[in-house]
Amino acid sequence: MNVLDRVAQLIRENPSITVQEIATRLGYSEEKSIYYWLEKSKYYGIKEFKKAVLTGEYRPQEAAATAPEEGIKEPDTFLLYPTTEVPLVTRFTSSGEPQFAEGRTLSRQVKTLSQGSFAYRLRTEEYAPLLIPRDLVLTDPAETPANGDLVLLWLPPSEVLLRRYYAAPDRTFFVHPIHGRNLAEEKPHAQPKIIGKVLQLIRSL
Repeated sequence: MNVLDRVAQLIRENPSITVQEIATRLGYSEEKSIYYWLEKSKYYGIKEFKKAVLTGEYRPQEAAATAPEEGIKEPDTFLLYPTTEVPLVTRFTSSGEPQFAEGRTLSRQVKTLSQGSFAYRLRTEEYAPLLIPRDLVLTDPAETPANGDLVLLWLPPSEVLLRRYYAAPDRTFFVHPIHGRNLAEEKPHAQPKIIGKVLQLIRSL
């Protein structure tokens, strides 16, 4: 996997990642090394490259050499963390508990992952271009979200929502990742339940 493909993978996993964080993950001591690779491929800034990655305009060079197979195209990984088989979830119970798709798993490499973690496939265009239908969100119910983290929410009786989490002393905000509105403004009487913290965003080709 070349450097730009590795940068793209990190952006898919965490769209808000900074250039400094990318440099650290890839073993570079300075941010200018990342900008060098971006400019070499005619991307003049990290914002431009992030947009290309998240909209699907940028395709990994290795994947572009061959037609993608149907289903999930797994990116190469850095072999930094152990591989874990994560079950797929297709729906939730009336109380917001995940229902696992029998025999269907996804291989992922992550630093930490609790036993109850799962990958949920989105069916809505509401979060484009960040996520599109059939994309997956790797979710860990045991992880405590920090401000700015993406979380998966259960909204009775049957809605599954993706929001950014922000905690204030007297209230919690769940902000739409695209248009930025707080859930309390959209649905004043909603009583959301956090299903889990989103650890990775996985583009399905």
